[in-house]
Amino acid sequence: MNARVLFDPGATHSFISPCFASRLGRGRVRREEQLVVSTPLKEIFVAEWEYESCVVRVKDKDTSVNLVVLDTLDFDVILGMNWLSPCHASVDCYHKLVRFDFPGEPSFSIQGDRSNALTNLISVISARRLLRQGCIGYLAVVKDSQAKIGDVTQVSVVKEFVDVFPEELPGLPPEREVEFCIDLIPDTRPISIPPYRMAPAELKELKDQLEDLLDKGFIRPSTLMNFYNYVE
Repeated sequence: MNARVLFDPGATHSFISPCFASRLGRGRVRREEQLVVSTPLKEIFVAEWEYESCVVRVKDKDTSVNLVVLDTLDFDVILGMNWLSPCHASVDCYHKLVRFDFPGEPSFSIQGDRSNALTNLISVISARRLLRQGCIGYLAVVKDSQAKIGDVTQVSVVKEFVDVFPEELPGLPPEREVEFCIDLIPDTRPISIPPYRMAPAELKELKDQLEDLLDKGFIRPSTLMNFYNYVE
């Protein structure tokens, strides 16, 4: 089974995407300890499932590795140091080659993808973080200029009620028993009702007046009695 693989010397473990793992036809096992994966974008993922002793064939050489299930986008499998080290592999970044020097066997290499760059993808979490940091985001809408506009008659609901959706309107709608209308008065300004709140200055003045009346004895605190206690 061919797979799109990333050889990552910066990864301590090897990973497999859930989509590609579903094609293996074998069961997964729960790890004894959860694996916390941290990305350069400060994203944290917790992986708890893996596929043990997966066979990775490079040229005609079969190797074995445990693959941790991780939701990846660009690659089916990520081979980290737990596979590169036993395979005596070295990565030539300039020539995009991976060289293998198995003990007692002839050396060989495999050629990586010669394209200049992969598709630039970013997660939703990272995009939101960048927008909060002040980065500019653009919303692009893709429209098919050659798409044909469907006819209204092709809608299933319209087919069922042909008499309700005629091609031409026969006239004005019939008169109803109860007329509903909204009377509009000319030159009417928008109705603006301020919220029932007192300005801080007015509230302070009212409190001062109440305190003054309380001190002079003109008014006294009201009490409310219930079954349990008094509330002033």
